[in-house]
Amino acid sequence: MSKLHRSCLNFEGNTLKHCLGAKKADERRRDLAEKESLLKRDPATWGLPLGDIGDGTWWAGNVTVGTPAQTFLVDFDTGSSDFWVVSTDCGYCQTSAKYHPENSSTAVDLSKNFSISYMDGTQSSGPVWLDTVAIGDLVAENQAVAAIDQAYGGGGDPADNVWALMGMGWPSLSKSGNSTFMNTLMTGGDIPTAQFSFSLNDGSAEMFVGGANTDKYEGEFSWVNTAQDFWRVPTNGLSFNGRQLSQESEAIIDTGATAIYGPKETVATLYNQIPGAKNLSEVYRSVYSDLRGYYAVPCDFSETVSFGFGGRVFDIEPKDFLELGQVPTNPFYCIGGILGNDDMPSPWLIGGTFLQSVYTTFDITNVRVGFAKLASASTAQGWAA
Repeated sequence: MSKLHRSCLNFEGNTLKHCLGAKKADERRRDLAEKESLLKRDPATWGLPLGDIGDGTWWAGNVTVGTPAQTFLVDFDTGSSDFWVVSTDCGYCQTSAKYHPENSSTAVDLSKNFSISYMDGTQSSGPVWLDTVAIGDLVAENQAVAAIDQAYGGGGDPADNVWALMGMGWPSLSKSGNSTFMNTLMTGGDIPTAQFSFSLNDGSAEMFVGGANTDKYEGEFSWVNTAQDFWRVPTNGLSFNGRQLSQESEAIIDTGATAIYGPKETVATLYNQIPGAKNLSEVYRSVYSDLRGYYAVPCDFSETVSFGFGGRVFDIEPKDFLELGQVPTNPFYCIGGILGNDDMPSPWLIGGTFLQSVYTTFDITNVRVGFAKLASASTAQGWAA
């Protein structure tokens, strides 16, 4: 949904620049193809290995489009609902993998255009086709694919590092008005249950389609009901070292976001509790509008920041809280993973800073989201106000 997350943070001149290179994306695509052959699978579910690209800014896996299959490295975003791929008509897009609908015998031109804008002003647009789309053995026929021929960054300049994105949100968010990938699989009876799950921990990240992978989590899920626009759920709030800092409110669960975004006042309260924390502009020694809401904390940060869902508290691993990386001008400070922003469609937007520390299942049939402990890491205990 937001696009801070769609590229790594890099300080260049006066702005936070996009810095994901096409070469790295191509290498990751090949690595993931090798991993796929080793996965445990059965006919109706699929565990897709995800690569951590840009140190947690993208979690992407291989998807094929067309007949014969064309392979793309795709970012999976629960904050939107359309599937788009850069096409051969986007001349300035630097990725080597571009969609050739004219080379696919199953491609059908719908003669309509797609356009989407993200929270930071980035935009993508292009014509919509129907084609065969597959994740491993799961095949969605006549799936809508937007063939992107124009992509622009937040400043209005052409964006050269985009490649493909699959929206995993509800149909109501679709800009094209066509069936989502999950809905197409459900309609075709291709999956045993209308669920998909994410494990975004380092080294073994995966999207599991058709349920939840029992090898990736332990214990029971904490389930919360969701709206059917965004994956918008109730949260018990934010806590720091066991002290609750915010009351119950709503949060959007967004795998497409790197960070957590929350009310400026609450976020400021959090960083006031963290020893040595400062506004990022103080540490970076420059004040730019795009740094507002960012904070820096000492890189030896080891405090406990938590969110509550369904009456349970889930801790954020310190390494995940620091995932946005080191401040280039000060090696002792790292960028905190919770940002202040009052211009969100919900009080909280929960991205990778939190989601890397838990196992998350999105349940379409029962209209709910579940959180569980990762099999080897995350801690969950009873919620205490």
